Amino acid sequence: MEAAIAARDWPRARARRRAHLEDRFAAGHPYVAVHRLRCAKLRLALGDDAAAQRHAVLAKIRLDTSHGRGSALAREAADLVRDLDDDDADFDWRAAVPRRGA
Repeated sequence: MEAAIAARDWPRARARRRAHLEDRFAAGHPYVAVHRLRCAKLRLALGDDAAAQRHAVLAKIRLDTSHGRGSALAREAADLVRDLDDDDADFDWRAAVPRRGA
């Protein structure tokens, strides 16, 4: 995925995306937060705003916890959420947060 992103080959990067990192790493692991932000940017580049917003919201929540609200990554995720939210006033961020056991 990283090589495809570096080459700006968005479709290949999307195909190589690892799904369900939450199942592979401990809850709250910082890598999951960074990966969600990367996925948000990738989905935005592919024109999938709904998925981009879902990933950006989850990234922001996790980055606030793992890196702190003042960190550059958390601010970047917050900016992305805000930018995407301006485009879609009806987005329900609560629906984007997966529930355990659901």
